[in-house]
Order: sequence, then structure tokens, then C-alpha cells
Amino acid sequence: CVEDCFGVWGGDAYLDNCGICDDDISNDCVLDCNDVWGGIAFVDDCGVCSSGDTGHDANSDQDCAGVCPNEEGFGATVDNCGVCDTNQFNDCVQDCNDIWGGSAVTDNCGTCDDDPDNDCEICIGTECPGCDGIASCDEQCYDPNSPEAQLNLIPEFDDFGLCCLPFEIDECGVCYGGDSSCADECGVPNGSNTSCADACGVPNGDGSSCSDCADVPGGAATVDNCDLCICNGQ
Repeated sequence: CVEDCFGVWGGDAYLDNCGICDDDISNDCVLDCNDVWGGIAFVDDCGVCSSGDTGHDANSDQDCAGVCPNEEGFGATVDNCGVCDTNQFNDCVQDCNDIWGGSAVTDNCGTCDDDPDNDCEICIGTECPGCDGIASCDEQCYDPNSPEAQLNLIPEFDDFGLCCLPFEIDECGVCYGGDSSCADECGVPNGSNTSCADACGVPNGDGSSCSDCADVPGGAATVDNCDLCICNGQ
């Protein structure tokens, strides 16, 4: 006969691995998944030993949809609007007021709000509803003190209704025209044909159109009845 852990001779009590003395085998201390007797660590839904002394939070490997890394469909994330899914192309975006998921948009005059009733319509010419600056032909509203305005970089219409930057409009008032459509016969835009005129006033002429019989442009020599060139009576 032996003495059990309670000091009872012939008793059935014993010490389990956690030092508990009783005779109930159903409550015996067990080894947890972290090899700690009586520990509270357990295997979470993703098969990872968690809690207790592991330093790992249970199910912390799951994505926002509760899917484990080894399961199909893993990878869902929460966007800036709190939506959890695996589609990165529908992620929440900021509107023009820097509000995530907001509905404000910038209209043609640069006004940012979510009221479509006050949207600026297409800017034509130099006026646009809601634009208190300079309305350009590319439907933008510019501050008169903006760098674009100071550098003369605000798009405008040419004489034919085409839209381009001021420095792209040629001397003839044509976008990208190359100064050719209004050039005179001397090649001068809006010229009067004088820069290349000869003594007779003929563009690119050789002076012969107004020469007298002595080949003097504008001269007074004439041919007499004997076919002689007479100049000053000689």
C-alpha cells in the first residue's frame, strides 16, 4: 500500500503534468500546440498555433474577408472607403475635394462640387458661365494671374475656329499655318508685294515691263518713225 498525493494510504489521487493532485483523469493537464503543459495556445482556422505564449494572434493571417493564405480567394484588402474585396480596379478614389469615395467633380470652369445643376457649360470665345477668369477654347478657366496667362499660353481660336496656343497661330491667323495662306508674291505675310518689286512695281520682276526703248525702267525714250530710239530728242 502506498500513500497518494493527498497523503491517503491506498488512495487513487496523483499529480498530473501541471502539478494538480486528484483522481479525475478527465481534467488532467495536457500539452498545448506550443508544447506548454496546461497552456492555452491552440491551432487557429488557418492551421497556425496561436494565443498563449506563441505571440501570434489567432486568425491574424486571414485577409479582411476571413480567408486564410492557403485558401482559394485569399488576398482581399480594405480600400479607403472600407470596402473589402479582391478587385483592385474598383478601389475607392478621392474626388476633387480630396474626399475618398466622394462624388464631387471639376466642371469646365474649374469649379469642384457635386451639384451638376451649376456645372459650367462648354466655354466658347472669352466667356463661360461660372468662370471669373479667362475662358479658353479648350474649355478651361484660367486665372488672369496664372503662369499660363502671364506667358500667353492660354489656348484660343484662330480665324477659322481651330483651337491652339497663341504662338501656334501664324501671321495669317491660322493654327499651324506656316504664314503661307496670306503671304504676298514676295512671301511676306500680309505683305503688299513691295519688298520684292522691281522698278516697275512688279513683284519679282526684271524691270522690263515699264522700260523704254533704251531699257530704262520708267524712261521717256521713244521709237520714231524710222524705228530709232529717241531720247531727249536725240
